[in-house]
Amino acid sequence: MSALILDSSCAVAIISPDEQNDAVLALLDRIIAYGAFAPALWLYETANAARFKWAKDEITAATARDAIEKLHALPIETVDMEPAVIRGGILTLAQRHNLTIYDASYLHLAVMLSLPLATFDKQLIASAPKEGVELVKI
Repeated sequence: MSALILDSSCAVAIISPDEQNDAVLALLDRIIAYGAFAPALWLYETANAARFKWAKDEITAATARDAIEKLHALPIETVDMEPAVIRGGILTLAQRHNLTIYDASYLHLAVMLSLPLATFDKQLIASAPKEGVELVKI
């Protein structure tokens, strides 16, 4: 096993009691044991997801803050992307696979670091193997 690239869809599953199952808990154990990487935007995406769960009364404000604090305390290293990388590699991947720039940033990081990608996003699942990126079985 190794570190992995963690996208926000999997991070949200980790902090959502209704989405947790054995596979998600195994993913959490892997992150704790080996660490993970994510583009810096991951911090905002995960906080935004918690905010929406709070806004829909799925969780309380305190639960949202606690979930984000626990998630961000995990050994997940965020990586800033240089503007040239965004204009070049990420934009190219987004266009090639019809991805958002946000999703393409996860794929680009997986390619760049030669690490498997953990995602529930259907377009990323379809695109990753085409770029030689292994998917984490969840």
